[in-house]
Formats: sequence, structure tokens, C-alpha cells
Amino acid sequence: MVQIKHKKTGEVLLEIPGDMLAGQKLAGAHLPEADFSRCDISRVDFRNADLRNANFRGAVGDKPFFHSADVSGANFNEANLQAPDFTDARIFNTLFEHSEMPKAIFRYAKVSAASFVESNLTEADLSSAEMQANFDHATLARADFRGSNLSGVNFTAANLKGADLAGANLSGANLSRAQTEGATDPHGHKMTAKKKPKPPWWKFWEKS
Repeated sequence: MVQIKHKKTGEVLLEIPGDMLAGQKLAGAHLPEADFSRCDISRVDFRNADLRNANFRGAVGDKPFFHSADVSGANFNEANLQAPDFTDARIFNTLFEHSEMPKAIFRYAKVSAASFVESNLTEADLSSAEMQANFDHATLARADFRGSNLSGVNFTAANLKGADLAGANLSGANLSRAQTEGATDPHGHKMTAKKKPKPPWWKFWEKS
């Protein structure tokens, strides 16, 4: 039997048949504050599950399915998840810092006050989402933001090379020091790197 325990008390919240968590069907499960830290959650079906304040820190796995789940307050820091699917999920005050989540799907997700600081979301699908988040120093190369509300989002020093922002709302977004070479802006135009200002002529004669 696989036991899923409370992250603080150790109380058993759910027992499921089998000898591993990977591949389990937990659709609709009520598991607030559950402990999945450092677990292999490959292909686990968390569809419509209540995972508020759950601990996924350091979790690993391929294609865990969080479609329409509530992961508000959950901790995914340092997780290594390949193509996790958070389509239409509720993601308020959730942590994804220093996580590896290439090809993650956040399509139609409702994201507020979430932190993706220094996370890897290469080729992620974040289209048509309400995405109020902190992407400071995140890798978002070739990510899809088409039609998303990114109002007030922090992209400071983020890697947005080749990202698609067509139709996105970037009002109030912070793109300071962001790398935008090859990205598509909200109007469908290709963006280029900002040119560094030329130094005064006398600087050419100074040693570096």
C-alpha cells in the first residue's frame, strides 16, 4: 500500500493499492497539506484534486496531470518535472522557485502571486492564462504566452528568447534586463535585443 501523509503531523490522509505512487489515479482526491516531497509523481492523475498547501518540494517525474486541480499555497520548489500539465488549475500563492519544468502546460490556468524565480520553463505553454507571477531570472525560452494576461508580471532578467507574446496583455509588466531576442511582441512583431549605448569616444582609448 502507498500511504500519503500530512506534511506536518504525519497523519495518513489516504492509502492506495500498489507499491509506488507513480501512475496512480488521484482524480478528485481531497489532500490539502499532503506531503509529496521528493516523490516520483510520474503520470499521477491529480485531476480536480484539492492539493492546497501540499508539499511537492524536490518532487520528480514525467507528465504529472494537475488539470483543474487546486494547488494554491503548494510548494514545488526544486521540483524536476517533465511536461507537467496544470491546464485550468488554480494556482494562488504557489512556489515553483529553482524548479525544472520544461514543456510545462499552464494553459487557461488562474495564477496569482506565484513565484517562478530561477525556474526553467523552456517551451512551456502558458497561453490564455491569468498569469500574475514573478519570473525573476526564469528561463522561458520559446514559451507560448499567446493571449495571456501578463499585467504586472515581473520578467526581470528572464530569458524570453523566441517566446510568443502575441495578443498578451503586458501592461505594467517589468521586462528590465529581459532577453527578448527573437520573441514575438503582443502585436505580432519580432523583438530584437536592446543595443548597448556606445561609450564616449575617449573610452575607446582606456584599458578595460
